[in-house]
Amino acid sequence: MAYMAIETRYLGPTDYRGSRIKATARDTFYSDERPKSVTVPLDYALGTGANHERAALALLPKVCNNPDGVTLHKGATKRGYVFVAVPTPTREGCPLGLSAWDHLRVVLAADQESKRQRL
Repeated sequence: MAYMAIETRYLGPTDYRGSRIKATARDTFYSDERPKSVTVPLDYALGTGANHERAALALLPKVCNNPDGVTLHKGATKRGYVFVAVPTPTREGCPLGLSAWDHLRVVLAADQESKRQRL
């Protein structure tokens, strides 16, 4: 299973535009195409991390079929932030709010149980 990475970076002001945050999708599926991106104006009422997250959320509808079913996990780099879009666990029998590792354990246990029942 591959996850989508979204890289964000700060773009300083120019003579004609104010400060902005640019979010770019980094994936392996469409490597021949130009990476999809979106640029949003900086909201000075928000902090740095919140502005970068806002840009990543603005890009999600362009690169994801179901942006509501995705959770973003954030990490900082020298150039900005990187967000990894991870599917939110919604499988039947798994209560929402589980961590990704707990969800994986539940799925693997269910798969092992179904294999045992077939034998």
